[in-house]
Amino acid sequence: MLDPVSITALIATATTSFNAIKSAIALGKDITQTMQSVMTWADSVDTLHEKLQENKNKEKKFTVKNGHSETAQVLDAMTIRLKTADWEKQLKHEFLYGGLRRFSEICNDGRGTTMDAYKEFHKLRRELRAKKIRDRQEARAKKQKLINDVINGTLIASLIALAIAIVYTAYYVIVEYQA
Repeated sequence: MLDPVSITALIATATTSFNAIKSAIALGKDITQTMQSVMTWADSVDTLHEKLQENKNKEKKFTVKNGHSETAQVLDAMTIRLKTADWEKQLKHEFLYGGLRRFSEICNDGRGTTMDAYKEFHKLRRELRAKKIRDRQEARAKKQKLINDVINGTLIASLIALAIAIVYTAYYVIVEYQA
């Protein structure tokens, strides 16, 4: 479910970051400062997309959640998609024609085009997103393995305790009947 508070905070962060990118470009700031703004923006947008995907994967129910009807939730999702698409379009424009075109100098040993810089940005972004997803899946797998190990350990300890109780009871019964 889309949590209105966290979604609003993420949109605000993404908007602030995108405005920081535009002002950094306009002021001709250092590449490092500009890329920090781009990365903050990209993280916010990626998190928004993850929240949308989580919401999409959850079971659909016709109820009102947190005061938001399903229609409101759909409109929130559409707004996020439209806003991020607009940001992506503006960012592409900055890579191709604006202040971010200077990143083409680092592509292909200084012979890169502005499109190379934009493609490199998206390539790196996809790699980082894939790594983040892999890390999350590995963490879930480790957590599930720990849970399974605890359950198995508990079952084994219970079976050992039961076996000891049976042996003790059998010994006690044998000793009592012999006496």
